[in-house]
Amino acid sequence: VVEIDPEVTKAALTFLGVSRDTKIRSFNEDGRWFVMNCKEKGSYDFIFGDAFNDISIPYHLTTVEFNRSCAELLKPDGILMANIIDSFENGLFMPAYLRTLEEVFGKGKVHVLTIGAQRKGISTCVIVASRKDLDLNDFVRVIGENGKKKINSHVFSDDLLQKYLQDHPSFVLTDDYVPVDNLTAPIFEERFGYKRH
Repeated sequence: VVEIDPEVTKAALTFLGVSRDTKIRSFNEDGRWFVMNCKEKGSYDFIFGDAFNDISIPYHLTTVEFNRSCAELLKPDGILMANIIDSFENGLFMPAYLRTLEEVFGKGKVHVLTIGAQRKGISTCVIVASRKDLDLNDFVRVIGENGKKKINSHVFSDDLLQKYLQDHPSFVLTDDYVPVDNLTAPIFEERFGYKRH
């Protein structure tokens, strides 16, 4: 676990039942700094990014350069996942982030798993990327069978994802150009609105 705030790690140990002699290794430092200095290239099964929310995104964790560094840490069949919140209709961050991951992993190697069946308004989703071909529909089917209940999620087909990217302005985020505050402005406005008096 790479967590920039040592108080979050302390809270996990104090209040969330994580044992002090856990096998989980925690590093209290910036995620980009950790990835840049990590010597364990090609050894991770998956990397899960949970640093983004809808109005505060650490821009340096979104760029093609950062994601290439993450990809170098993964095994050949490793998976990069990230939680993001955006508006499917009006959001600008998700299309740019998806394009950025396609630049690293390739077209057809990036997937969107929505949380909840609808794709209107502000929603949470999980972006999944891998150099290996993945069948996320199979994943959803297996989870549904194991849980013996209907899964309230949806996997974008590759055709639907490419249409989504075609219909929404998007570009590759780079260390030289990563305007995440501008990209998240539509969801800030949708959530909080600007009211003239």
